[in-house]
Amino acid sequence: AILSAEFPFWARDTALALATWDLPDLVLGNLYRGFYSQKEVLQGWAFLLQGNEAEGRTRMQEAVANLEALEPTGFYTDGFEQANLALAYALLGNDDQAMTSADAAVRILPEERDRFFGSWVAQDRALVLALTGRRDEALAEIKRLLGTTYRFNRWQLHQDLRWDFFRDDPRFNGLVRPKGVPPGETVLDGRAADPGRERTP
Repeated sequence: AILSAEFPFWARDTALALATWDLPDLVLGNLYRGFYSQKEVLQGWAFLLQGNEAEGRTRMQEAVANLEALEPTGFYTDGFEQANLALAYALLGNDDQAMTSADAAVRILPEERDRFFGSWVAQDRALVLALTGRRDEALAEIKRLLGTTYRFNRWQLHQDLRWDFFRDDPRFNGLVRPKGVPPGETVLDGRAADPGRERTP
């Protein structure tokens, strides 16, 4: 369900990112702990990317209210909820709260405990670092994660709409440049990813 919700961002299609939540697996998935308010966060992000600030912020505020009201379960799903809360806070401009939640997410679900799911919240924390202006820390964490995790790869980062705010930084562009893409060229230059090409770690 998580990947189904993220594919439209990799395809750079915000309309699809909104419509995807009508799929049965996502409708059901959003009812389970760990996935609460992922819909509001990702739809809110799509609205923000479309330039609809009012609707985007409304969805993020809904996500914050829903997630802050939850009681911890003591299970790994708490880490996912803290990661979603961190993203919502970051996109609302509440940087301190965003980092508090992002740090909580990786503390609850560290990579040492679960290399698969732990890497997911670590990647969300890297995104929060970048969104809150901690670019040096974000770049160091992205570099580390590209060599160790299941979810990050250079094609994803090269394509994903949610990272466009970072494409003004040549350090980021160099770090995420996939094999075969000329130096200095980014997705904003009009290049689309070819799913059949090699995806390098």
